[in-house]
Amino acid sequence: MLHGINLEVAAEWNRRMLLQILRTSGQKTRRELAAVTGLSMPAIANIAGLLIKDGFVRESGRTSGNRGQPAIRLQMVKDRAICIGVDVSSSRMRLVAVNLAGQVVHRRTQALDVADEAVVCATIVDAVAELTASGIVDARKVIGVAVARCGSWIDHADRGEAATNAIVRLGGRADQPASENELTFVSSYDALAAMEPFQRTDHEAERFGYVHLSDTPSLVTVTGRSTGHLHVEAKRIPQGAKIAARLHAASEAKPTAPTTNDGTGTVADCAGDLHLALHEAYGRSVPTTLYVGGYVTDLVAVDLATALGKLRGSGSVVCPATTADYAIAIGAAAMLIEDRLMPQGVLCPKINDDIGGELERLGRFGSQSNNCEPADGGVAN
Repeated sequence: MLHGINLEVAAEWNRRMLLQILRTSGQKTRRELAAVTGLSMPAIANIAGLLIKDGFVRESGRTSGNRGQPAIRLQMVKDRAICIGVDVSSSRMRLVAVNLAGQVVHRRTQALDVADEAVVCATIVDAVAELTASGIVDARKVIGVAVARCGSWIDHADRGEAATNAIVRLGGRADQPASENELTFVSSYDALAAMEPFQRTDHEAERFGYVHLSDTPSLVTVTGRSTGHLHVEAKRIPQGAKIAARLHAASEAKPTAPTTNDGTGTVADCAGDLHLALHEAYGRSVPTTLYVGGYVTDLVAVDLATALGKLRGSGSVVCPATTADYAIAIGAAAMLIEDRLMPQGVLCPKINDDIGGELERLGRFGSQSNNCEPADGGVAN
């Protein structure tokens, strides 16, 4: 609950806060929401009524086993809004459609053999148009397209040299006007920082790291997640390119036997090299909680995390990324969802139309979308 802040911002914050609680907890009654938030029952009833009217929340049965009249449970409608995340690398584009629960409802990989920014942007717009035209994603539910890209694109956007929406920090505001193509550019490193916490709603580590295996492998260290004051730092992994090349080859091969159970094999060897590189470069500053992902298959990510976890010992937790090769795209989508619909992005002097009006804009379709079904979950590669 907010105090000492104008009513418009407080109302929007409370609305987003309830949606976030239902997103992370699954179901709660109005009384439970009042206990968690500190808001009064009439206030909760009013906010819940607006969210139900707009199609973001629905009633999902009654409690049982207690005295008195059973209370009605509330549940977030996870497919009420969709965000599209795009990861642009040197040779291909990875695109995902993510719902409010962080679930990937569609994903695809597309070859990309051009480096011109305008052509790449046009390719992204065409791909999104194809998704909506084919009915794979309902255009009325799309709240935005977030493009994760390192290098000059982000630099230009942050300096205002391009007509784009740039979220310069996780949970920050996109204060610049959107481009005609309605693409929001974010940092690949911030996207990695956003992905795991968004999908693992039960995990709020104070500090964690993400080992990302790309053409230029990096360790992304995230601190302050539980406090809300996030700091993201990315460093290249020494000899990482050689390690990544071997892992990419392992991803393309069809393994006929486990690669790590006996402590031998390509992936296990790479885990040893990676463990040594991390120790030599960062020493004790390597986070005890690590996620492993990048442009490798889920199987390779699991094997690598298992082998690296054994080497790092019982004091560390090493997990495979939720979706190894689509982590950046998912994180980009998560950043935009948090910025536009969740509490992180609203603590500002005012709410502009681009951010604060998103719930209202989507609410216009509420009567048509209260019983949303998931979009096609197929994978196109």
